[in-house]
Amino acid sequence: MKGGAPGAGFAGPGASRGESPLKLDVLDRLEKAIGRLADGTAPLEQLVAAHEEALKLLDEAEAELKALRAKAEELTGSIGA
Repeated sequence: MKGGAPGAGFAGPGASRGESPLKLDVLDRLEKAIGRLADGTAPLEQLVAAHEEALKLLDEAEAELKALRAKAEELTGSIGA
């Protein structure tokens, strides 16, 4: 990928609101792992490791998304009450 991974260095919309950098770090690490897979020039062992890392990071991102959706539902429910 020319110029780095897409979104690399992007602080994200929540960064100015003091959200944890860990949340953004997971996405950044996932993009890098996917970039290593897309390149395809690394030895097989490194590609397998990047794939395993990407799967782990995807699970983390999905868990975070689920938690954020639950929080949003909680907040919208309290507004309508």
